[in-house]
Amino acid sequence: MKFILILASIIYLSLFNIYSLAKETEQGKSILKVGLIVPLSGKHQEIGKSVLNSVRLALSKINDDKIEIFPKDNYSNPEKTLFAARQLEKEGIQIVIGPIFHQNLIYLEEVQNLTFLSLSNKTKMIPRNVITMGINANSQINTIVNFIKKENLNKTIVLVPKSNFEDELRNALVKSKYEFMNIYSYDVEPNKLTSQIKQITAYSERTKKLEKIIEFVERGIEICGGYLL
Repeated sequence: MKFILILASIIYLSLFNIYSLAKETEQGKSILKVGLIVPLSGKHQEIGKSVLNSVRLALSKINDDKIEIFPKDNYSNPEKTLFAARQLEKEGIQIVIGPIFHQNLIYLEEVQNLTFLSLSNKTKMIPRNVITMGINANSQINTIVNFIKKENLNKTIVLVPKSNFEDELRNALVKSKYEFMNIYSYDVEPNKLTSQIKQITAYSERTKKLEKIIEFVERGIEICGGYLL
């Protein structure tokens, strides 16, 4: 639900920006045509319909009949995304909001007459005619780094999930130019993650030390300065 609300907010603001820019630069044109490519059917239809509703809400706020939206269903499929884009091109549209997911961008460079405002947050392998507007890894890492500096946290480790986002996250960490204490990759499977966390935190070593301290306390042996004597 949170993901849908973020997308809706981005799409809402984007449409307002498009409209404001068009009023300044294209006053001679009677109608501003904007394409919209989102999944309106299939497993991601809830997201697509939320975006469409956000666009309709933005239009009602703008209250100007000189802007018209042309929605197309891409079924969250790359080939159907390209088909929808070509249909919009034939209708004389030059700017398109969408698609949402990075996987659907791969063929869009074939439609050079269109500019796409994608809601994806990935920044790698983006066609030249696509502008990504999602909250990407760079912005998230910069936010984290700013928080670390503000709170004066000196010993920070980073856990990066082994996934399709791993390279992008590591690149963002490098670009932040912040010296983290360490950066680890971890498996997203819970069983593997538990063992990796134990290794990272020296769990076995700390457990043995704690057991030794308990033994010394029970035997009445003094422990000086936190060290075992």
